[in-house]
Amino acid sequence: MKRYYADLVDRGFDELHQAMVSFIVSRMKRQYGSRWWDEVLDALNEQRMLPGYGDEKDLIACLDRANCCRLIDRKSWELFYDQRKSGNCKVWAKELMGIRNELAHISIGDLPQKDAERYLDTMVRLATEIDPACAASIKELYQEARASAPDVAKAAQETYYEAADQAGASDPTEMDLLGLEDRGLVELTGLTRKLTINGETKAYPVYRVRLDLLFYNDRNDRILTWISQYRDETGIEDLGTLSREEYNRVIEEFIIKSNPSSIEKTCNSMRLVGQREPGVTLSDGRIVDGNRRFTCLRMLQREDPSVAYFETVILSKEPSDNAKQVKLLELAIQHGEEQRVDYNLIDHVLGAYMDIVETGLLTVEEYASTTFEPVAEVKKKLDIAQLIIEFLAFMRTPGQYHIARDMQSNSLLVELLPLLNRCKTEKEREELKKSVFMNMMLSTFSDQRKYIRNLKSLIGTQPYKTYMQREGKMVEQLEQAMDEYGIGGMDDLHDFIEGQAPVRAELALSFEKALNQSRKAQTKSKPAKNLAKCIELLLEIDTDVFAKLSEEELTHLRTQFAKLAEVEELIARDLPEA
Repeated sequence: MKRYYADLVDRGFDELHQAMVSFIVSRMKRQYGSRWWDEVLDALNEQRMLPGYGDEKDLIACLDRANCCRLIDRKSWELFYDQRKSGNCKVWAKELMGIRNELAHISIGDLPQKDAERYLDTMVRLATEIDPACAASIKELYQEARASAPDVAKAAQETYYEAADQAGASDPTEMDLLGLEDRGLVELTGLTRKLTINGETKAYPVYRVRLDLLFYNDRNDRILTWISQYRDETGIEDLGTLSREEYNRVIEEFIIKSNPSSIEKTCNSMRLVGQREPGVTLSDGRIVDGNRRFTCLRMLQREDPSVAYFETVILSKEPSDNAKQVKLLELAIQHGEEQRVDYNLIDHVLGAYMDIVETGLLTVEEYASTTFEPVAEVKKKLDIAQLIIEFLAFMRTPGQYHIARDMQSNSLLVELLPLLNRCKTEKEREELKKSVFMNMMLSTFSDQRKYIRNLKSLIGTQPYKTYMQREGKMVEQLEQAMDEYGIGGMDDLHDFIEGQAPVRAELALSFEKALNQSRKAQTKSKPAKNLAKCIELLLEIDTDVFAKLSEEELTHLRTQFAKLAEVEELIARDLPEA
């Protein structure tokens, strides 16, 4: 049998291998300097044939496909600096090791088409994290494998447009799924799902719709930061310019990355019992609710082609003001029902900011009434989103929301908000904000909660004023250094931060110094404060009550006063004379 798919995968692995070598060597050198090969040997300790030293070119030549996969698996945190990225890349590296072994044992014959497509897809996913140019090149091989698939794969790319023709739509985006009922593409199930839309609750019929007629909702807040990252890495501003299947494949990856554990859990459940909760879809095929379930069905279909339908309510699409309608439906269904969707806080608050402030699609009141949240809570979300935007601008990476997500800065920014509200002037507010931004960016403190708690205790003290003066000078120096460095994206930012170890240490020392001074001041003032409280409490005693006390109660009171006098005498004895 002629090798075709195996050769496509082999070519993809060749390109990925070169990208992995360059990426691994660069990151290992950055992390370990001249000791980078020692760390490689430590990670690959079972590979006895590796040299202990030698010319760098000879050492790099030892990083074959297998060793690159092993290193990405075992040193993922040192290579990627991000928990989510490192977790995904570990999984892909393990899968690639299996692919490498399968390719090594194919002497004659070929790979099945669906396996080649899956393997190249995995390569694209890993390459996207280490070398976007390499990912684009492998993606062409992936598309070649997919284009030559059997009729099932062809239908996945073309059925949407064929169905649009059947429905009599001149424009595919105007297709009405309800017009395809009883044609084997859309079938009424007899099930219903209750929805509350525009204040009216009623049961809507549920349909079975072919998967290849549906597409993701790119206005879903859950993937806002992932779309930001995709635009930054590819330069593609409008996902609508992609083909329908490519559009779905790209957003599918965002959905998986946003919460891999939930996807795995949902997929395992659907393997056993199928889809249990219907989704909600507009009549043009846009999924408003059920993106995760749709993702799992697409993944299961690649394992078993008989998985071909998505159960969903179909809502008539209003041509006028459609963007607002889609957003209100999404908010009403995913945030307004009893079981709210789990969203990353940064995606959630930025979604609210985009809809209310950036695009003006909704008012604060419309957003609040649709999500059943108090107006004050919605305004708080906007304030947090504004801090995220200012934080990104401070780091010279404006609009790159995925950076704030990867830095896991949400909890610290939430805690910062009430501290800023305590500031008396706008100048004090800006000084505090930039100080916290600087420490967040450089990861000065591993325990962010402890840092913000200590900062809260420091504010308002005399040492705080001195501390902020030092911080102001360091902020000024850091901003100048960032401008001179020319930060353009995440990689530039990582490189810049890596070179700031001395600044990070100085910041930590400065903060500890201020805390110690504050604690000493509090210790010195504590006796006077406690004594003042005692005097205040004594003066609150109502002496008119004495006449109403029994003799036993009066005796007890006299005893307490005698003890008080003894305590006063003991303390006064230790007080130095004037």
